[in-house]
Amino acid sequence: MDKKKTEKKKKAKVIRPPVQTVQITPRQEAFCVLVAGGITAKDAYEEAFSCKNWKDQSIREAASKLRRQEPTRSRIRVIILERYSGIMMDQEERIKALNDVIIYGKTADALKAIDIINKMDGSYVQKIEVKETAQITVYLPQKRLPDGV
Repeated sequence: MDKKKTEKKKKAKVIRPPVQTVQITPRQEAFCVLVAGGITAKDAYEEAFSCKNWKDQSIREAASKLRRQEPTRSRIRVIILERYSGIMMDQEERIKALNDVIIYGKTADALKAIDIINKMDGSYVQKIEVKETAQITVYLPQKRLPDGV
């Protein structure tokens, strides 16, 4: 029985919806770049779109609505990742840098680096002791006396 179940699981394919590429306008692209750069959505909307005679509340609402739309959200994410991908180290690069500190650094720095590597590897096991007390109250049903007694 177990083999049949595992075979069925292996044969089952994951059905994913087709990826849709949604084009955004140049103004929306400018909005995304500004928001990814750290500017508030309201200020980015004012700069990307012409809204000279708009009230502040209207600009905020339009900016919030645009920022919540999926194409805009995903484009902002992509811009942020592209911007910081060159400076982010993957795990292997971090371990190499920490190993250099262990080998060539001072003793205190080496001990800190060893501690960080151990945490990254999950070498430490956290022990948690739980003590629990509880008070239990039991309500028993009462017999009802006949009326007049």
